[in-house]
Amino acid sequence: MLGSADPIHVTGDAMTANRATDVAKFTKARLWQSANTGANIVEAPVISFDRSHRSLEAQGSAGTQVSSVFVQRDKKGKDTPVNVTSDRLSYVDGERKAVFSGHVVIRGADSTTTADSVQVLLTPRGAQSASQLDKIVAQGDIVIQQQARKATGNLLVYTAQDEKFVLTASEGRSPSIFDAEQGKITGDSLTFFTHDDRVLVGSKESSHTLIQTRIRDASKK
Repeated sequence: MLGSADPIHVTGDAMTANRATDVAKFTKARLWQSANTGANIVEAPVISFDRSHRSLEAQGSAGTQVSSVFVQRDKKGKDTPVNVTSDRLSYVDGERKAVFSGHVVIRGADSTTTADSVQVLLTPRGAQSASQLDKIVAQGDIVIQQQARKATGNLLVYTAQDEKFVLTASEGRSPSIFDAEQGKITGDSLTFFTHDDRVLVGSKESSHTLIQTRIRDASKK
């Protein structure tokens, strides 16, 4: 996010800066880096930016959350924005990791995910100016809404390259998917994809079972 050659821009109603620590604190702030792609954006009531360590902390307030925009590249090479909102954000560019906590909502082109806490891992620095998603790890009360099906669980790993969701059992609760065609599906692990009708069901007692479902856009008859 902060490691590319593009300059970083920050605007806000007020700023306090400490030259000794190289930390600047902005209120009602907006930070952006790649205006042409619409990515690398953070908006929040308060953003503290540490220039030396290429890190930032963002804090929401009553009625206003932290808002961030990343990029996901699909299998056809098309970039689409991924919007993340939360109560708090911590990002360290050296780790390429953004940690969101408190009422987290992730909105992609084909799915919406809510969770208590989320780690967004970005691809290593490269030629691209926008920050591309590599992996998402979510914990807590997770709900994934994907067209005609809804999945719930406590632990999710999403891999952007494969557009793959993996929900696993956590805290004694098995993940589940409700599908319009197949009804409710549960297992110790559930694996499904963004543009695919497969659901792989895993359990401790048996190997994965493949279930074919139909993904339909509810807006289409």
